[in-house]
Amino acid sequence: LVAGLESSPALKGGESVDVAELAGQIAGRLEGYAQERGARFELDLRDAPPVAGSRPLLSSAVECVLGNAVKYAGGVIRVSVYAERRGGRAFAVLRCSDEGPGLRRYERRAVFEPFYRGAFALERGLPGTGVGLYLARRAARIHGGDARIVAPPGPGLCMELSFRSCP
Repeated sequence: LVAGLESSPALKGGESVDVAELAGQIAGRLEGYAQERGARFELDLRDAPPVAGSRPLLSSAVECVLGNAVKYAGGVIRVSVYAERRGGRAFAVLRCSDEGPGLRRYERRAVFEPFYRGAFALERGLPGTGVGLYLARRAARIHGGDARIVAPPGPGLCMELSFRSCP
């Protein structure tokens, strides 16, 4: 999977995907897991432009980000989807923020590398392979966007996925 994603070119087309709808579906699917971990989602799913691409790949990216927030943070997980213009282009942006332990500064780039596991996960013995955020970033880049960590104003972590919208 990692090798295939690494060599995948940017998608120039595909099916039209509503990222807000997709985020709502994934949050619904993760609701039971979230309850087990003492977490709950607060959703703010505004109108965002559709993304042309691979629904399974987009779904995997969103699920990795939301699933990580549940797994590592618990508590209230705020998920918003909105439209944004960057460099004259329209993007659908998903932002997921939590109040968990966050990441140490030196880990913020490393978490996007395949097989990297953060210190918190290792210290707590949490299961995982370290490919989730790599997959999320690669999927976003294949769809003309990116994944990044946005420094939250307080504790926790804020992860952002952007996807170029349909022309």
